[in-house]
Amino acid sequence: MSTEFLCIIPVDPKYVPNTHGQESALAAFTKMLPMAESVDAVVHKEIRFIDAGMRFEMVSCPLCGSELDQIWWGDAMDAAQRNAFENLAVRLPCCDAASTLDNLTYRMPSGFARFSLQAREPKLGRYLTVDKLQTLESILGTPLKQIWSQHKKRGHDEIRTYRRAAATGR
Repeated sequence: MSTEFLCIIPVDPKYVPNTHGQESALAAFTKMLPMAESVDAVVHKEIRFIDAGMRFEMVSCPLCGSELDQIWWGDAMDAAQRNAFENLAVRLPCCDAASTLDNLTYRMPSGFARFSLQAREPKLGRYLTVDKLQTLESILGTPLKQIWSQHKKRGHDEIRTYRRAAATGR
């Protein structure tokens, strides 16, 4: 059985908001998703790849649009992971341009982050509306992106800084 998550991450993979920002954003996010099973603010020790899980389809070049070879992408990810994703720079095989792993076009959306807001089984349908995302951006003081993922199970190597059970409506 799988579980769906809506993850909100900063565009800057290294960005971690202060404690007040995390608490305020978590409160607002929880209010936005009253039917979610749980809503968390998560801070990882290192940058992580936050992916679409079973929804992941492909990766393409942000410059020329070519689909990138999965072996090339896997090797690039392995190399970056050896340095805890601190350096995401890559040379694209399709057009020989410089880019970064976080600037590649992921279908479905994916990204890199140390901080995330995560809603488990958000019962939302898809993404937050633009105005709700802008509210969270204002609270956290940084641009954000949304990742809708589906996973068989959740990792256990993360540090949960705050957790509030969302109302279930039962």
